[in-house]
Amino acid sequence: MLLLTSKQMQQVDAYTIEHAQVSALALMEVAGVAVAKEAIRIAGENHTFAVVVGKGHNGADGLVAARHLLSYGRKVVVYMAYEPTLCSPLCQAQLKSYEVFGGYVAKTKDSLSDADVIIDALLGTGAVANLRDELRTWTVAIREAQKLVVSIDVPTGVNASTGEADQDAVLATVTVAMGFLKIGHYQHKGHVHSGRIVQVGLSMPESLARSFKATCHLLTKEDASSFLPVRAQDSHKGSYKTIGVFAGSEGMYGAAFFASLGAYKTGAGLVRLLAAEMAVQSLMTFIAPEVVQVPIHEVSHTIPFVQAIVDQLRKTAVGLCGPGIGQGVIDLAREHPEAFLSFADLAIPLVLDADFLHALSAMPDRGTAFFARRKEATIITPHPKEFGRLLGLDTADVQRNRVVFATDFAQKNNVIVVLKGAGTVIALPDRQSWINSTGNSGLATGGTGDVLAGMIAGLIANSDVLWQAVCVAVYLHGLSADLVIQQTQSEESLMASDILAWVGKAFHQLRDQKVPL
Repeated sequence: MLLLTSKQMQQVDAYTIEHAQVSALALMEVAGVAVAKEAIRIAGENHTFAVVVGKGHNGADGLVAARHLLSYGRKVVVYMAYEPTLCSPLCQAQLKSYEVFGGYVAKTKDSLSDADVIIDALLGTGAVANLRDELRTWTVAIREAQKLVVSIDVPTGVNASTGEADQDAVLATVTVAMGFLKIGHYQHKGHVHSGRIVQVGLSMPESLARSFKATCHLLTKEDASSFLPVRAQDSHKGSYKTIGVFAGSEGMYGAAFFASLGAYKTGAGLVRLLAAEMAVQSLMTFIAPEVVQVPIHEVSHTIPFVQAIVDQLRKTAVGLCGPGIGQGVIDLAREHPEAFLSFADLAIPLVLDADFLHALSAMPDRGTAFFARRKEATIITPHPKEFGRLLGLDTADVQRNRVVFATDFAQKNNVIVVLKGAGTVIALPDRQSWINSTGNSGLATGGTGDVLAGMIAGLIANSDVLWQAVCVAVYLHGLSADLVIQQTQSEESLMASDILAWVGKAFHQLRDQKVPL
């Protein structure tokens, strides 16, 4: 399912009106009916509606919705944020139609809090996040009314392209998105402000959006299910590849545990854990016996240690490097960046996470030479702070435009970027990107990223299409977290070990195999 930027949606709208001969009035009528029906649906037994109207097309859509609410026998009050003479011709025309139908326009004594449902029709997809003072007054009033809110296209104060949100942006109960869904619905704070999202397609084909270079997709269950590798019934351990996991160090043993088990839980034939001898000895007491432990006898965090790790990774089909490998490795990369280039020469796919990414960002060129030297597939799995280090940016800068930063980095460095967070972004070197639709705030806890890195390694080891395997891993990881909080835990109590326990159920859900939860 394609997701569009504000500019792309405006281009699609213009083409539809100018070349497909679909009038703006016809589009508004469809939009208004959809908004009115959704407002009635969430209102339940309540029947009073307030429509807060801006001066452009979004306001006109709201007025059409108000007119249809009247026709359904509901009580409606329209609040005009601007004098009608300042509104667009279409908005003025829809206001006249509403009044001809007997519609009431609010006076100064009327209050938004008297309504059961408020329709936010102030600003549409073309707006940026920073609200002007005259609109901030209205968004604050909508928030203070504490009513159910239906926003048209995007909540006012949310950037449709990035998900950035003004501090006083509308918090919608439901957002009715016109035409195509927008990137901002699923990124940054926009995901929170949008509430439940309902799409009204307006009969616009995806081929039209692609003609305007729309390359971002929402990763849905249907997508992940179609990408899922099929296991042969006559397979054996040797049919599935060996994964080398370079993880864990003193005090960071859990990272090795979670990464190794994540790989096994997604289909690895064999997992070899590569770690310093001391770490392996400590892990022996609690790591799963299925994990083959390979102690590295060289002094930890030295050039010979790194070389020994590389030599062991050459014996595997996929390498996972980084979870919990420690500050010493980061310091080594800073002082001897040439030692790390031996990892770049490995002729296997690499999943790079956590401290390995920190080590790359500690190099003078922030890993540019490393990525340029890679010949096989490389997947990096940063959280926003780690990605900011690689880019030389603050975390807040990264969050303001996650898709663009991830896509640019993927193309420039020929890597797949899995930028974690709410609406995890998977960006490919060809500038295609996917935004994950599963997961919850319970994933914001230690160890869950290690599990994800392991799951990615496990799936790409046995998939014909590597980027699809990455998408499946990200989707399953989030789905596992969703299943956990539906059945046994809350978002507050979710832990990484819960994800591991529910991956199997998530696979069943993805295959539509009904099993007891």
